[in-house]
Amino acid sequence: MTGRALLCGSVSNSVRTYIYGSNTTFRFAFESDLCPLKLLFADWDGEYQDLIMWEQLTDAARVALNDDNNFGNAEVPFSDAHYEKHLEKAWPL
Repeated sequence: MTGRALLCGSVSNSVRTYIYGSNTTFRFAFESDLCPLKLLFADWDGEYQDLIMWEQLTDAARVALNDDNNFGNAEVPFSDAHYEKHLEKAWPL
C-alpha cells in the first residue's frame, strides 16, 4: 500500500503495491507544520542496518548513553540504569 497515514488522525490511501515482495515498509518523517510527526507508507525499499551489541559500542559511546545529562528528559531504555526495568516490562506474562 502506498499513501500516507498521519499520526494526528487523517489517513489517505492509494493503490496497493508490493516493493521487492513486501508491502509493510513504513517511514517516520518530521516536518514543521501543524502535524509535525508523520508515519508514511514507503514506496521505496530501504536499507537494513547491522545489529550491534552493547559490548560492541566504543567505551565513549557506552559512557555517553549511560549519562542521563546527555538527553534531557529522555530516557535511554538500553542504558545500564534502565535496561532491566524495560526488559521486565517486555517479558510476556
